[in-house]
Amino acid sequence: MHRLLTLTLVGLVTLVLPGGGPRAGFPAYAQMAMPRAASPGETPPAPATPPVVGAWRWDRDLAHPNTRLAYGVFHADGTYEEVSTGFGTAVGVWQATGARSISATYVFQDLASDPAVVEPGVITIRLQADVTPSGNVLAARFTYDARTLDGVLVEHGGPDAAQGARVTVAPQGPLGASAGLWSLAAPGQPGGARAVAYPAPSSRVTTLTPGVGEQHDTRLAG
Repeated sequence: MHRLLTLTLVGLVTLVLPGGGPRAGFPAYAQMAMPRAASPGETPPAPATPPVVGAWRWDRDLAHPNTRLAYGVFHADGTYEEVSTGFGTAVGVWQATGARSISATYVFQDLASDPAVVEPGVITIRLQADVTPSGNVLAARFTYDARTLDGVLVEHGGPDAAQGARVTVAPQGPLGASAGLWSLAAPGQPGGARAVAYPAPSSRVTTLTPGVGEQHDTRLAG
């Protein structure tokens, strides 16, 4: 028994005495737990980019696809921006809640869903989303509340489902001659206004509709 105790004490002393390990004076188990510090002049490894960072195409009415669309950008600094044809532009913040999940809060400043109408107010969206393993789809749930500028609650709802598809770089095509800048249809064909904004020294902009040409002076005063 005395010999066994002596051997045990010698082993412990060997761990803590100088020369007993990579760092003298530290027990071996403590050295194993200590993180490696970057040496002077060494650049620490960059953290992995969260999978949600990037641009997304939102579909907010899954029962009627492609009827309520918006585009959003999750920035790496934790800010978020979204544009829609109804309520304008929203800004907000997001944070990671897991390896592939996030929460976000953002606000619009227009209560009117009609792009031709502006009704000042605040719509607050609170969203939770998960990035699928492919990294290209967001499955989301969100709630909202709409208030007047003086804080009166007008409407609220949720949770509702939404789905995001990652916007990726696509190849050009199809290529071919066009009738004009951004032209999508020949004059007289359905499709509404087409050619727009030809730069000119006078700063005049020509807007063409099928069969009609109108000029609008956009020069700034002064």
